[in-house]
Amino acid sequence: YKTASYSFNAPMQTGALLAGASDMEIATIQDVAMPLGVAFQLTDDLLGMFGKTSATGKPVITDLKEGKRTILMFHGFEMATSSQKKILGLHFGNPDVTEQGRAEVKRVLEECGAHAKTQALAAQYASQAGKNMAELQLAPNAKSALTDLIAFTVSRNS
Repeated sequence: YKTASYSFNAPMQTGALLAGASDMEIATIQDVAMPLGVAFQLTDDLLGMFGKTSATGKPVITDLKEGKRTILMFHGFEMATSSQKKILGLHFGNPDVTEQGRAEVKRVLEECGAHAKTQALAAQYASQAGKNMAELQLAPNAKSALTDLIAFTVSRNS
């Protein structure tokens, strides 16, 4: 929820406050911003494992090396078979992990369903943000921009 709070909720609420929004509107903005931010972070976690450095602009092996505890990896360890868990355990948090190790982890995350489950969860959060957006009184261009942002959040590759 950290990313959702400081990258989505706080900026959106600040903008609304500066525009003179009511307390009710501010609360509704949070109902859009928080699930949108979670969807963004889940997608970011997917890109941290499955993305390409040339697209993301950051080394995609870093999360694996650092042992970053993401929902993707949580699902991986939860859903993997015992032999798959050994592969995850060998590479997760290993500062010397190689691209071959990353490829093995990616394969396990896809085979056990963790990749698909995380993608589905990101889509659910984005969908919830879209549903909650209907409660906001927005100008058509603002509504269009926010709709585009919600779609981009789960379809981005960088």
